[in-house]
Amino acid sequence: MQGDWVSVAAFPGTNWQPGTRISFDWTTEDGRMFFQTPEGPRALPVKPAGPGRFRRSDGGAEPPFWILWVDEGYRTAVIGTPNGAFGFVLNRDAAIPSDRLEAARRVLDFNGYDLTRLQVL
Repeated sequence: MQGDWVSVAAFPGTNWQPGTRISFDWTTEDGRMFFQTPEGPRALPVKPAGPGRFRRSDGGAEPPFWILWVDEGYRTAVIGTPNGAFGFVLNRDAAIPSDRLEAARRVLDFNGYDLTRLQVL
């Protein structure tokens, strides 16, 4: 997940709406995830809650988030919450191939997300 991404699809209410550029830097030593968005840098204290699952380690209000799927080349990823409160599709650039977008949609559908609400770049 390290590096630069673009949100290419998201559900309303998600901070990272389609077109948002995000850069991740995962640090395991102190349990923080750093990310850079147009709003500026942020460090989120997280701890693993299972394979591909993370939660705040400081008791913060954000729900746990899950990495639901990443393609084998780490070019596209689907991230969401277990309760479906938010979710988004990340791609290494804004031009996502239709087959990977369709795979991401299927992952979201399988996990109970309402695809009629999904906004695509």
